[in-house]
Amino acid sequence: DGPIDHAEARRLRDAVKAIDADRIVTLSSTEHHFLDAESRLQEEGRRALMEEVDAVRVDVLAPHFPRTPDWAARTESRVAALRGVLGQKALPVYLNEEQRARATEPAADDYLTAARGARRAGAAGWLFHTDAGYDLARQPLRASLRRAEREAVSRLGR
Repeated sequence: DGPIDHAEARRLRDAVKAIDADRIVTLSSTEHHFLDAESRLQEEGRRALMEEVDAVRVDVLAPHFPRTPDWAARTESRVAALRGVLGQKALPVYLNEEQRARATEPAADDYLTAARGARRAGAAGWLFHTDAGYDLARQPLRASLRRAEREAVSRLGR
């Protein structure tokens, strides 16, 4: 419940692997864990990235990038920057977009731009992340989506 340091993350990772060595372990890295407030990958972010890889030994990177005004257009370069730091380490990047509760409503094209950019940069996956899915007992996901989110979901498969 809340941020943990890399040493604690490693203890949790080892406990999971002791139970099931094939289980995929990742961290949901929050928006400024790798990127600074201006959404740039600086030395501190590079260090945090490599600690997740080398010290924690995650199987997949799962960053949440900041939802800046240009977040969709910068998705490709952000993923490429992470992959550039990884170098020869062929760790998959599973991109979690920031939830909508933290920003004004993006247009459907923003989601599509981000998804395409993630694919072009070699991300293993891109998650359409919205707070509409947090309380499915209240109403089904599709009923909770905003208009632009519904449009994006309908167009993502194309």
